[in-house]
Amino acid sequence: MTAQDSSDKKLNDRANRLYWESDDSVNEIAEQLDLSKSALYQKIEGLDADEPCAQCGGALEYANRTARDKGVVRCPLCGSDAASPKTVKPTRRSTRSVAKVPSRTPDPVADRQALLGAALLGTAALMLLVRWTRN
Repeated sequence: MTAQDSSDKKLNDRANRLYWESDDSVNEIAEQLDLSKSALYQKIEGLDADEPCAQCGGALEYANRTARDKGVVRCPLCGSDAASPKTVKPTRRSTRSVAKVPSRTPDPVADRQALLGAALLGTAALMLLVRWTRN
């Protein structure tokens, strides 16, 4: 590997780290790296979604941060798009693995109880506020 290749790899890694792991805008990241927006986008790699493609079995990935935030994944092998059922934010395939978060099985009774508790708490807070403003 030449010094130029090493420098390019470091720049690519830094661009991807800033893009995927920060909330900085694309303009801010491009400015930090002294790149144009189009040059920055050329360096961005897809983010591994840690899910296999239902069509071909390849690794699904997020194409960009908007796709990640909306849960839209794509397969770079066959080109299929899908909605991701995952709720955890994955990491770039080349940097580290994703910590597995146990999935939550929907419990309608517990959900109703939580909703009722929140409603009662809100009602109590409103009653206290009304009582406080009358004095």
